[in-house]
Amino acid sequence: MDSKLSPVADRPLVAVVDDEPHMRLFEATALKPLEVEVAGFGTVAEFIAALDQQCFDCAVIDLRLPDGTGMDAAAAVRNRNHPTSLVLVSGYANVRVAVQALRGGMLDVLEKPFAAYELRDAVRRGIEICRLRRQQNDQQRDVQSRLQLLTTSERDVLELVMLGLPNKVIAKKLNLGLRTVESRKQALYKKLSAESVSELVQFAMTAGIGLHDSTEDDPAAQAPSQSASGYVPLANRSIDPLPAERSPVQG
Repeated sequence: MDSKLSPVADRPLVAVVDDEPHMRLFEATALKPLEVEVAGFGTVAEFIAALDQQCFDCAVIDLRLPDGTGMDAAAAVRNRNHPTSLVLVSGYANVRVAVQALRGGMLDVLEKPFAAYELRDAVRRGIEICRLRRQQNDQQRDVQSRLQLLTTSERDVLELVMLGLPNKVIAKKLNLGLRTVESRKQALYKKLSAESVSELVQFAMTAGIGLHDSTEDDPAAQAPSQSASGYVPLANRSIDPLPAERSPVQG
């Protein structure tokens, strides 16, 4: 390993995995204009050990390494659910290798010898994609956190709101009073920091709440399923969330 894991705040961290020291030096030098921190590794094992300490923004990985392949390193990143972008480099790149690499989660494939600007372009794009993945992950965590604040009865109302049903229809579907439905919708607005029905719908879509495929032809799927929180969707209970006719979204 060429460098210790001591990233500078706000600087992207890039891993360079290659068993040839001169290639690690070349790649590290080529990436200097990007103002990134570079950590070099000569084996898959060294890189995997580092993954348990640090999440890289981008990793440039050689296809052939002494103790494995670049695909082994990519699998280790995926298994840890890291948002790291992966770039494969190889002196033996061909169509078959490129296809396998892309299917294996690689962002790009560079054939040796490659120019410094080609590496910078690939890493620059990888860093940006990693940044977007981190944002999406943060959003998902926030959504799931807020979702945990909802009671089962409020989740029921949210499912039906997403279908565009007016309060009166929701009340009838859930066998509730109109004021009870209105009260639960107000709780949804407050807990989910929403100001309109459209924002509630957007939240539900982000959380993966929505219409479910029919399970009539799949006996295994007919058993009630539930989320990690224990919530069982209306579609998997005795309540049919779908109205005879879709109604426009109302208050």
